[in-house]
Amino acid sequence: MREVVVNTSWLAPRFPELLGDGARWGLRLHYSHEGPAPLETGGGMLHALPLLGDAPFVAINGDIWTDYDFARLPREPRGDAHLILRSTTRNTTRRATSASARTARWTPPAPPG
Repeated sequence: MREVVVNTSWLAPRFPELLGDGARWGLRLHYSHEGPAPLETGGGMLHALPLLGDAPFVAINGDIWTDYDFARLPREPRGDAHLILRSTTRNTTRRATSASARTARWTPPAPPG
């Protein structure tokens, strides 16, 4: 993976300032800014689709911590998506599980106002 799209909302100008073009990590970073109202995960991906292209991509939420080994992801997911789910409840063993899935139907939220 060498092409990365960073979807931003809050503090959007700080990301390019701190991350630059990604060259120091051997990456090429592109930025997609959601605008003044956050679009959440699905809306952010829909907004970033022109930068994502037609090839499979990995979507990672930046507000989570995980030690999941992304090298374990299948090169060719069976279905439309490969989901990594992580338990976040207290007093349970926290582990990531993964599975392939078929996309149902997603309708973006109506714009605020």
